[in-house]
Amino acid sequence: MDHETYRALLSGAPDHLKETRAFQAAGLKAPGVFLYGLGAGEALGRTVSALTVGRKVLLISDAVLDRLGLAPLVAAWLAEAGFAVTLFTDVEPEPHLETVEKVSALARRADVSAIVGLGGGSVLDVAKVAALSLGTGRMPADIVRGHPRFETEVMAPLVLVPTTSGTGSETSIFAVVTDGTTKRSLSGPALVPQAAILDPLLTVSMPASVTAMTGMDALTHAIEAVMHTAATPMCDALSFGAIALLSRSIRTARAEPQNLAARYDMAVGSALAMMSFNLSGGLWAHSVSYVLGSYNGTPHGLGCALGLPCLMDFNRSAVPQALAGVARAMGVSGDPARAIQALMADLGLPVNLAQHKVSAADLRALSEEMARLYPRAANPRPMNAQESLAYWQAMYEGRLSRESANA
Repeated sequence: MDHETYRALLSGAPDHLKETRAFQAAGLKAPGVFLYGLGAGEALGRTVSALTVGRKVLLISDAVLDRLGLAPLVAAWLAEAGFAVTLFTDVEPEPHLETVEKVSALARRADVSAIVGLGGGSVLDVAKVAALSLGTGRMPADIVRGHPRFETEVMAPLVLVPTTSGTGSETSIFAVVTDGTTKRSLSGPALVPQAAILDPLLTVSMPASVTAMTGMDALTHAIEAVMHTAATPMCDALSFGAIALLSRSIRTARAEPQNLAARYDMAVGSALAMMSFNLSGGLWAHSVSYVLGSYNGTPHGLGCALGLPCLMDFNRSAVPQALAGVARAMGVSGDPARAIQALMADLGLPVNLAQHKVSAADLRALSEEMARLYPRAANPRPMNAQESLAYWQAMYEGRLSRESANA
């Protein structure tokens, strides 16, 4: 996407979505900057300028966004603001520690004073860890393999610009990096960027499959957040708002990539879902995604989606009110777990592990790996080894309980 295409899309957008706004929580002064709206990307240069007196910036992205012209567009915005830009576009899906090490080394060689991450969750997570490494002087391996919680550490000035509507990494306290074959999850307020810019125009180039999978990732964030034992009324408000936005727009966003109202709903819904997720946390559907990612390279959002309906079914007796709220937010009168399966089918996604070419012979090993590496003590209903295997068998078949049919 070049500047002319970007401006043409912006000129035809609904007026009420074009005003760039700063997100602020009522009664609180935000510690950083979160701008959102169609056209918000054009504020990038002045946003970075407010964070640093230096004039060298590292722009981190991926090869697809480079080829589509989004990385050059953003680099041009930075150059127009007077920055010398070093570009790294080799971030892979489900990024590995070695990639973070390359990025961190480049940032030091180029003597940059700020980092901009442009992309989906993989890119934004790499940018977070690289900024933490640059700010603290610690090597990426020490960060990733050390204590997983980061409270007061200071990262280098970091601005995140998402191009997908799913991970919510631009507002999250989380980052995930693959170390060997293990997903290492980092968390804490120190991983929140100093600034984030949410411009739905930058998401219109997403392929239909990516729109679907990242949208399901966002829905998983919102639904797991309200099922979590740490859920609060604040979580509920954010999650149910996110579920309503995502549910009403995801089919349209997939089918009509340049429907800017749908793209706007998806972008805002994704951010709200992650805000709720920050307040509580992830459950077994995320664990499923980590296991499947190592098993056969399953994209994160698809892995979450495959785990979500059966997790909702497993938790049914423990959180009936939360799931009733999910159904209301989705606008469905029946069981929300079945509604999620129907949504996945409408989006062209597999609805069970058999369709995703997982071998039935591997289910026991996969269930044991999930319980061993990615336990979820905060799930509202404990899951023992036998139940873990039953969960994987249910996911393999896409099978929900009889109770769900009567919900």
